[in-house]
Amino acid sequence: MSNYSKNLLQACERAFSLAKGLLVLACALSAPFALANNELELIPDEGVIQEISLAESKVIISGYEYRVVPHADVKVRGNASSIAGLVVGMKVSFQYEEFVGFKAELSAVSEGFVIHQLEQMPDNVELLLH
Repeated sequence: MSNYSKNLLQACERAFSLAKGLLVLACALSAPFALANNELELIPDEGVIQEISLAESKVIISGYEYRVVPHADVKVRGNASSIAGLVVGMKVSFQYEEFVGFKAELSAVSEGFVIHQLEQMPDNVELLLH
């Protein structure tokens, strides 16, 4: 290989390395803005609680398993509560997110349903059938 070819190859490698660095920097600088503008698309639903796992922060509602985020807005009898205040058989309305990918607050779950808001409904309310 001639000196010219070697010098050209080294110059191309440096240019490529610089371009990768600039791309990484641009992504890092724009990420906070992308996250700030990324509104959650919450899906409303309702059902009956069938199982609760406090250790795993999971509930099964009308046959579907949901994770409950640590900062979820949970209300029992109209008062602020947590997943610990829920009871099997309780009728609830809730809003959840369906996702595929990494979720840091849930310890790297790859896919699933995640509840962000959950509220107890009166016992005499009839639920919508799916």
